[in-house]
Amino acid sequence: MTQIILDMGSGNTCRNDEKIGKRMIDEIVKIDTKIYSIVFKWQLFQKAGLNIPLEHGVFGYAYMYAKELGYKTTASIFDKKNLNFLLDWYEVPFVKIANNRELDWLIGEIPRKVPVYVSYGN
Repeated sequence: MTQIILDMGSGNTCRNDEKIGKRMIDEIVKIDTKIYSIVFKWQLFQKAGLNIPLEHGVFGYAYMYAKELGYKTTASIFDKKNLNFLLDWYEVPFVKIANNRELDWLIGEIPRKVPVYVSYGN
């Protein structure tokens, strides 16, 4: 089955509001034809320019809500603290390394059993 990865963003997108995160997931569920496997991917970081970090509690709520609906959830990782948070508390289909070559060292911090996705581009 073809997999679609939906980038749900960071704290900017849902304003760190569980209700908004839930509504975002609900809108996808409404149009999901079940032809593809959908994975929700959030962004977890401590600081990234003007972007607002996604609060761990909001991520946890979105993860559990999506799981109840039969969807998998993961995150793009920008730092070791959030990588540890993700791997210590959640079963994820893969870990996404943010599109920043300075962060490639995080790949070595991920257990071999966990698939890693890395974006490349200019």
